[in-house]
Amino acid sequence: MQTLYLNNSGTRWKVSGDTIRVIGAGYNKIRVVDYYSSFGNFATVSVRVNGKRYTGFAAESDIPGDTLPVLQLDKCRVG
Repeated sequence: MQTLYLNNSGTRWKVSGDTIRVIGAGYNKIRVVDYYSSFGNFATVSVRVNGKRYTGFAAESDIPGDTLPVLQLDKCRVG
């Protein structure tokens, strides 16, 4: 995998081809991650869904056998 840094300080980066499962009210799809941002000792993930950017913390999937991280839209910041 190739990591691309989006700014000089290294607080935003993109991992090419990295995917995440995005779930919300009636929504359950696999999306490509736009970028990650550092948030202290943690990292937030940003994705686009229906033309809007959602940013939040990824969690482990509770779906049996699913290895993708999960981003819950109702726990994300929009914009």
